[in-house]
Amino acid sequence: MRQIKRIFSNSRLIGDLPRGCYFCTRGSKLVLFVTGKCKRNCWYCTISEKRWQKPVVLANERTAKSDEEIIEEARLISAEGAGITGGEPLLDIERTIHFIELLKKSEGKGFHIHLYTTRSDLTEEELKGLYGAGLDEIRFHLQDDWDVVKKAVKFDWDVGVEVPVVPEDFEMLKKLILFCENSGVKFLNLNELEFSDRNVGFLTEKGYEIKDNEPTAVKGSEAIAKKLLEYANEHTKKLNVHYCSAATKNIHQLKKRWIRRANKIKKDYEIVDQDGFIVKGIIEADEPRNVLEKIIKKYKIESRLIRVKGDKIETSIHIAEMLAKKEKNLKIFMVKELPIEETWEVERWPL
Repeated sequence: MRQIKRIFSNSRLIGDLPRGCYFCTRGSKLVLFVTGKCKRNCWYCTISEKRWQKPVVLANERTAKSDEEIIEEARLISAEGAGITGGEPLLDIERTIHFIELLKKSEGKGFHIHLYTTRSDLTEEELKGLYGAGLDEIRFHLQDDWDVVKKAVKFDWDVGVEVPVVPEDFEMLKKLILFCENSGVKFLNLNELEFSDRNVGFLTEKGYEIKDNEPTAVKGSEAIAKKLLEYANEHTKKLNVHYCSAATKNIHQLKKRWIRRANKIKKDYEIVDQDGFIVKGIIEADEPRNVLEKIIKKYKIESRLIRVKGDKIETSIHIAEMLAKKEKNLKIFMVKELPIEETWEVERWPL
Protein backbone atom coordinates (compact mmCIF):
# COMPACT_ATOMS: atom_id res chain seq x y z
CA MET A 1 0.00 0.00 0.00
CA ARG A 2 1.26 3.47 -0.89
CA GLN A 3 1.55 6.36 1.53
CA ILE A 4 -0.87 9.29 1.88
CA LYS A 5 1.40 12.30 2.32
CA ARG A 6 0.43 15.61 3.86
CA ILE A 7 1.59 18.53 1.71
CA PHE A 8 0.99 22.30 1.62
CA SER A 9 -1.21 23.25 4.56
CA ASN A 10 -3.79 20.44 4.83
CA SER A 11 -3.62 19.07 1.27
CA ARG A 12 -2.87 15.37 0.74
CA LEU A 13 -1.14 13.34 -1.97
CA ILE A 14 -0.77 9.74 -3.10
CA GLY A 15 2.06 9.36 -5.60
CA ASP A 16 3.43 12.37 -7.46
CA LEU A 17 2.08 15.90 -7.62
CA PRO A 18 0.81 16.85 -11.12
CA ARG A 19 3.31 19.07 -12.93
CA GLY A 20 0.79 21.86 -13.34
CA CYS A 21 0.02 21.81 -9.61
CA TYR A 22 3.73 22.02 -8.78
CA PHE A 23 4.02 25.37 -10.52
CA CYS A 24 0.73 26.58 -9.03
CA THR A 25 2.00 25.99 -5.50
CA ARG A 26 5.09 28.05 -6.37
CA GLY A 27 2.86 30.93 -7.46
CA SER A 28 4.46 30.72 -10.89
CA LYS A 29 1.43 29.76 -13.00
CA LEU A 30 -0.29 32.41 -15.05
CA VAL A 31 -4.05 31.86 -14.71
CA LEU A 32 -5.43 32.46 -18.20
CA PHE A 33 -9.21 32.76 -18.20
CA VAL A 34 -10.23 32.41 -21.86
CA THR A 35 -13.98 32.97 -21.60
CA GLY A 36 -16.77 32.93 -19.06
CA LYS A 37 -19.07 31.18 -21.49
CA CYS A 38 -20.05 27.62 -20.64
CA LYS A 39 -22.84 25.26 -21.72
CA ARG A 40 -23.00 23.58 -18.33
CA ASN A 41 -24.66 25.06 -15.28
CA CYS A 42 -23.00 23.28 -12.36
CA TRP A 43 -24.67 24.43 -9.14
CA TYR A 44 -21.35 24.45 -7.27
CA CYS A 45 -19.47 26.53 -9.89
CA THR A 46 -17.39 29.26 -8.21
CA ILE A 47 -17.11 31.65 -11.18
CA SER A 48 -18.22 35.15 -10.22
CA GLU A 49 -21.21 36.92 -11.71
CA LYS A 50 -18.85 39.39 -13.41
CA ARG A 51 -17.26 36.55 -15.40
CA TRP A 52 -20.09 34.03 -15.78
CA GLN A 53 -21.18 33.70 -19.43
CA LYS A 54 -19.16 36.81 -20.34
CA PRO A 55 -16.73 36.72 -23.32
CA VAL A 56 -13.89 38.12 -21.23
CA VAL A 57 -10.20 37.22 -21.25
CA LEU A 58 -8.23 37.62 -18.03
CA ALA A 59 -4.58 37.03 -17.28
CA ASN A 60 -4.55 36.47 -13.52
CA GLU A 61 -6.82 39.28 -12.22
CA ARG A 62 -6.08 41.52 -15.20
CA THR A 63 -8.51 42.05 -18.07
CA ALA A 64 -6.38 41.23 -21.13
CA LYS A 65 -7.24 43.14 -24.31
CA SER A 66 -4.22 42.01 -26.32
CA ASP A 67 -1.63 39.25 -26.66
CA GLU A 68 0.99 41.68 -25.38
CA GLU A 69 -0.86 42.17 -22.10
CA ILE A 70 -1.01 38.40 -21.55
CA ILE A 71 2.73 38.08 -22.12
CA GLU A 72 3.42 41.08 -19.88
CA GLU A 73 1.36 39.59 -17.07
CA ALA A 74 3.20 36.27 -17.38
CA ARG A 75 6.51 38.07 -17.04
CA LEU A 76 5.35 40.20 -14.12
CA ILE A 77 5.07 37.01 -12.05
CA SER A 78 8.11 35.34 -13.66
CA ALA A 79 5.71 32.62 -14.75
CA GLU A 80 7.00 29.11 -15.36
CA GLY A 81 3.72 28.05 -16.91
CA ALA A 82 0.06 28.82 -17.48
CA GLY A 83 -3.22 27.23 -16.46
CA ILE A 84 -5.98 27.75 -19.02
CA THR A 85 -9.50 27.85 -17.66
CA GLY A 86 -12.97 29.42 -17.92
CA GLY A 87 -16.00 29.06 -18.23
CA GLU A 88 -15.25 26.55 -20.89
CA PRO A 89 -12.09 27.53 -22.79
CA LEU A 90 -12.76 24.95 -25.50
CA LEU A 91 -15.98 26.64 -26.56
CA ASP A 92 -13.50 28.92 -28.33
CA ILE A 93 -10.91 26.32 -29.21
CA GLU A 94 -9.25 28.42 -31.91
CA ARG A 95 -8.55 31.24 -29.46
CA THR A 96 -7.31 28.74 -26.88
CA ILE A 97 -4.93 27.14 -29.39
CA HIS A 98 -3.71 30.62 -30.34
CA PHE A 99 -2.92 31.41 -26.69
CA ILE A 100 -1.05 28.11 -26.24
CA GLU A 101 1.05 28.80 -29.34
CA LEU A 102 1.59 32.42 -28.28
CA LEU A 103 2.94 31.48 -24.85
CA LYS A 104 5.10 28.63 -26.14
CA LYS A 105 6.64 30.98 -28.71
CA SER A 106 7.19 33.91 -26.34
CA GLU A 107 8.18 32.03 -23.17
CA GLY A 108 9.81 28.93 -24.64
CA LYS A 109 8.91 25.28 -25.14
CA GLY A 110 9.65 24.53 -21.48
CA PHE A 111 6.85 26.85 -20.38
CA HIS A 112 4.34 24.38 -18.92
CA ILE A 113 0.71 24.77 -19.98
CA HIS A 114 -2.25 22.86 -18.60
CA LEU A 115 -5.92 23.23 -19.50
CA TYR A 116 -9.11 22.53 -17.56
CA THR A 117 -12.19 21.52 -19.54
CA THR A 118 -15.69 20.16 -19.00
CA ARG A 119 -16.15 19.15 -22.63
CA SER A 120 -16.87 15.45 -23.00
CA ASP A 121 -17.63 15.78 -26.72
CA LEU A 122 -14.10 16.63 -27.87
CA THR A 123 -13.14 14.97 -31.13
CA GLU A 124 -9.79 13.37 -31.82
CA GLU A 125 -9.17 16.16 -34.34
CA GLU A 126 -9.71 18.82 -31.66
CA LEU A 127 -7.47 16.96 -29.23
CA LYS A 128 -4.84 16.69 -31.95
CA GLY A 129 -5.01 20.46 -32.45
CA LEU A 130 -4.43 21.13 -28.75
CA TYR A 131 -1.60 18.62 -28.58
CA GLY A 132 0.01 20.04 -31.71
CA ALA A 133 -0.11 23.55 -30.28
CA GLY A 134 2.03 22.38 -27.37
CA LEU A 135 -0.44 21.69 -24.56
CA ASP A 136 1.41 19.73 -21.86
CA GLU A 137 -1.45 18.64 -19.64
CA ILE A 138 -5.21 18.34 -20.06
CA ARG A 139 -7.59 18.05 -17.11
CA PHE A 140 -11.17 16.88 -17.49
CA HIS A 141 -14.04 17.75 -15.22
CA LEU A 142 -15.96 14.56 -15.86
CA GLN A 143 -19.69 14.36 -15.30
CA ASP A 144 -21.94 12.01 -17.29
CA ASP A 145 -19.79 10.91 -20.24
CA TRP A 146 -16.28 9.73 -19.34
CA ASP A 147 -15.26 8.23 -22.71
CA VAL A 148 -13.41 11.37 -23.83
CA VAL A 149 -10.54 10.26 -21.59
CA LYS A 150 -9.96 7.22 -23.81
CA LYS A 151 -9.36 9.54 -26.76
CA ALA A 152 -7.08 11.87 -24.80
CA VAL A 153 -4.71 9.19 -23.47
CA LYS A 154 -3.67 8.33 -27.04
CA PHE A 155 -1.54 11.48 -27.09
CA ASP A 156 1.81 11.95 -25.37
CA TRP A 157 0.76 14.44 -22.73
CA ASP A 158 -0.39 14.20 -19.14
CA VAL A 159 -4.09 13.40 -18.85
CA GLY A 160 -5.81 14.14 -15.57
CA VAL A 161 -9.26 14.39 -14.05
CA GLU A 162 -10.15 17.26 -11.73
CA VAL A 163 -13.40 17.51 -9.78
CA PRO A 164 -14.72 19.22 -6.64
CA VAL A 165 -15.36 17.02 -3.64
CA VAL A 166 -19.12 17.31 -3.30
CA PRO A 167 -20.02 15.23 -0.20
CA GLU A 168 -23.24 13.86 -1.73
CA ASP A 169 -21.21 12.49 -4.68
CA PHE A 170 -19.12 10.16 -2.50
CA GLU A 171 -20.17 6.90 -4.18
CA MET A 172 -19.78 8.33 -7.67
CA LEU A 173 -16.32 9.63 -6.80
CA LYS A 174 -15.24 6.14 -5.69
CA LYS A 175 -16.28 4.84 -9.12
CA LEU A 176 -14.37 7.69 -10.73
CA ILE A 177 -11.21 6.66 -8.88
CA LEU A 178 -11.45 3.14 -10.31
CA PHE A 179 -12.19 4.48 -13.78
CA CYS A 180 -9.11 6.72 -13.69
CA GLU A 181 -6.91 3.86 -12.46
CA ASN A 182 -8.00 1.63 -15.33
CA SER A 183 -8.11 4.21 -18.14
CA GLY A 184 -4.55 5.45 -18.34
CA VAL A 185 -5.28 8.68 -16.44
CA LYS A 186 -2.10 9.98 -14.80
CA PHE A 187 -3.67 11.89 -11.93
CA LEU A 188 -6.92 12.71 -10.17
CA ASN A 189 -7.28 16.09 -8.48
CA LEU A 190 -9.89 16.33 -5.75
CA ASN A 191 -10.63 19.98 -4.96
CA GLU A 192 -12.18 21.10 -1.70
CA LEU A 193 -15.68 22.42 -2.37
CA GLU A 194 -15.88 26.19 -1.92
CA PHE A 195 -18.42 28.95 -1.47
CA SER A 196 -18.49 31.92 -3.87
CA ASP A 197 -20.76 34.91 -4.39
CA ARG A 198 -22.64 33.08 -7.15
CA ASN A 199 -23.04 29.59 -5.66
CA VAL A 200 -23.72 30.51 -2.03
CA GLY A 201 -27.50 30.29 -2.49
CA PHE A 202 -27.35 26.81 -4.02
CA LEU A 203 -24.96 25.51 -1.37
CA THR A 204 -27.01 26.97 1.47
CA GLU A 205 -30.21 25.44 0.08
CA LYS A 206 -28.52 22.04 0.18
CA GLY A 207 -27.59 22.56 3.82
CA TYR A 208 -23.88 23.21 3.40
CA GLU A 209 -22.05 25.50 5.81
CA ILE A 210 -18.75 27.34 5.88
CA LYS A 211 -15.90 25.42 7.45
CA ASP A 212 -14.59 26.78 10.75
CA ASN A 213 -11.73 29.28 10.35
CA GLU A 214 -11.88 29.07 6.54
CA PRO A 215 -13.36 31.95 4.51
CA THR A 216 -14.54 29.88 1.53
CA ALA A 217 -14.26 26.15 2.27
CA VAL A 218 -17.38 24.01 2.66
CA LYS A 219 -17.67 22.06 5.89
CA GLY A 220 -17.58 18.31 5.27
CA SER A 221 -15.81 18.37 1.91
CA GLU A 222 -12.37 17.69 3.35
CA ALA A 223 -13.63 14.79 5.47
CA ILE A 224 -15.02 13.10 2.34
CA ALA A 225 -11.77 13.81 0.48
CA LYS A 226 -9.80 11.99 3.16
CA LYS A 227 -12.10 8.97 2.86
CA LEU A 228 -11.61 9.01 -0.90
CA LEU A 229 -7.84 9.08 -0.45
CA GLU A 230 -8.04 6.06 1.82
CA TYR A 231 -10.20 4.29 -0.76
CA ALA A 232 -7.76 5.18 -3.53
CA ASN A 233 -4.84 3.97 -1.46
CA GLU A 234 -6.51 0.57 -1.11
CA HIS A 235 -7.77 0.19 -4.69
CA THR A 236 -5.15 1.82 -6.93
CA LYS A 237 -1.53 1.06 -7.75
CA LYS A 238 -0.43 3.71 -10.24
CA LEU A 239 -2.94 6.59 -10.16
CA ASN A 240 -1.63 9.79 -8.56
CA VAL A 241 -4.34 11.28 -6.34
CA HIS A 242 -4.09 14.84 -5.07
CA TYR A 243 -6.48 16.51 -2.65
CA CYS A 244 -6.15 20.30 -3.00
CA SER A 245 -7.58 22.28 -0.10
CA ALA A 246 -8.97 25.80 -0.25
CA ALA A 247 -6.17 26.85 2.09
CA THR A 248 -3.55 25.61 -0.37
CA LYS A 249 -5.05 27.76 -3.12
CA ASN A 250 -5.23 30.84 -0.92
CA ILE A 251 -1.93 30.49 0.93
CA HIS A 252 0.36 28.89 -1.61
CA GLN A 253 -1.02 29.58 -5.07
CA LEU A 254 -2.55 33.04 -4.73
CA LYS A 255 -0.31 34.56 -2.06
CA LYS A 256 2.92 33.43 -3.69
CA ARG A 257 1.74 34.72 -7.07
CA TRP A 258 0.92 38.09 -5.51
CA ILE A 259 4.37 38.21 -3.88
CA ARG A 260 6.02 37.55 -7.24
CA ARG A 261 4.04 40.31 -8.94
CA ALA A 262 4.38 42.78 -6.08
CA ASN A 263 8.17 42.53 -6.09
CA LYS A 264 8.21 43.25 -9.83
CA ILE A 265 5.90 46.30 -9.77
CA LYS A 266 6.64 47.98 -6.42
CA LYS A 267 8.05 51.50 -6.35
CA ASP A 268 11.18 52.40 -4.40
CA TYR A 269 9.07 53.67 -1.49
CA GLU A 270 6.81 50.61 -1.30
CA ILE A 271 7.41 47.33 0.55
CA VAL A 272 5.85 43.90 0.10
CA ASP A 273 4.50 42.18 3.19
CA GLN A 274 4.33 38.43 3.86
CA ASP A 275 0.88 38.18 2.28
CA GLY A 276 1.91 39.83 -0.97
CA PHE A 277 0.24 43.19 -0.24
CA ILE A 278 2.00 46.43 -1.18
CA VAL A 279 2.43 48.64 1.88
CA LYS A 280 3.09 52.39 1.82
CA GLY A 281 2.12 55.75 3.28
CA ILE A 282 -0.32 58.17 1.67
CA ILE A 283 -1.14 61.82 2.26
CA GLU A 284 -4.52 63.19 1.31
CA ALA A 285 -4.52 66.84 0.24
CA ASP A 286 -6.66 69.26 -1.79
CA GLU A 287 -3.64 70.41 -3.81
CA PRO A 288 -1.28 67.43 -3.69
CA ARG A 289 1.34 68.85 -6.07
CA ASN A 290 1.77 72.01 -4.04
CA VAL A 291 1.98 70.00 -0.82
CA LEU A 292 4.52 67.66 -2.42
CA GLU A 293 6.80 70.53 -3.45
CA LYS A 294 6.73 71.97 0.06
CA ILE A 295 7.48 68.59 1.68
CA ILE A 296 10.39 67.83 -0.65
CA LYS A 297 11.90 71.28 -0.12
CA LYS A 298 11.39 71.33 3.65
CA TYR A 299 12.60 67.80 4.42
CA LYS A 300 14.95 67.23 1.46
CA ILE A 301 13.25 63.99 0.45
CA GLU A 302 14.46 62.22 -2.69
CA SER A 303 11.89 62.45 -5.50
CA ARG A 304 12.04 58.67 -6.03
CA LEU A 305 10.69 58.19 -2.50
CA ILE A 306 7.60 60.37 -2.81
CA ARG A 307 5.21 61.23 -5.64
CA VAL A 308 1.72 62.38 -6.53
CA LYS A 309 -0.68 59.71 -7.75
CA GLY A 310 -4.16 60.91 -8.60
CA ASP A 311 -5.48 63.06 -5.78
CA LYS A 312 -3.02 61.88 -3.15
CA ILE A 313 0.67 61.71 -2.33
CA GLU A 314 2.41 58.35 -1.93
CA THR A 315 5.59 57.72 0.02
CA SER A 316 7.32 55.18 2.26
CA ILE A 317 6.00 54.13 5.65
CA HIS A 318 9.02 55.68 7.39
CA ILE A 319 8.60 59.05 5.68
CA ALA A 320 4.86 58.98 6.36
CA GLU A 321 5.49 58.29 10.07
CA MET A 322 8.01 61.14 10.24
CA LEU A 323 5.60 63.56 8.55
CA ALA A 324 2.73 62.47 10.81
CA LYS A 325 4.76 63.59 13.82
CA LYS A 326 5.80 66.93 12.34
CA GLU A 327 2.90 67.97 10.11
CA LYS A 328 -0.16 67.68 12.33
CA ASN A 329 -2.41 69.39 9.77
CA LEU A 330 -1.93 66.68 7.12
CA LYS A 331 -4.12 63.60 6.77
CA ILE A 332 -1.59 60.76 6.67
CA PHE A 333 -2.33 57.04 6.49
CA MET A 334 -0.63 53.70 6.11
CA VAL A 335 -2.30 51.49 3.49
CA LYS A 336 -2.13 47.98 2.08
CA GLU A 337 -3.02 47.41 -1.57
CA LEU A 338 -3.47 44.36 -3.76
CA PRO A 339 -0.58 43.95 -6.24
CA ILE A 340 -2.88 43.66 -9.25
CA GLU A 341 -3.60 45.81 -12.29
CA GLU A 342 -6.94 47.17 -11.03
CA THR A 343 -5.79 47.50 -7.44
CA TRP A 344 -7.66 48.64 -4.36
CA GLU A 345 -6.92 49.18 -0.71
CA VAL A 346 -7.54 46.20 1.52
CA GLU A 347 -6.61 48.03 4.71
CA ARG A 348 -5.78 51.54 5.93
CA TRP A 349 -5.18 53.21 9.26
CA PRO A 350 -4.29 56.79 10.25
CA LEU A 351 -0.82 57.74 11.43
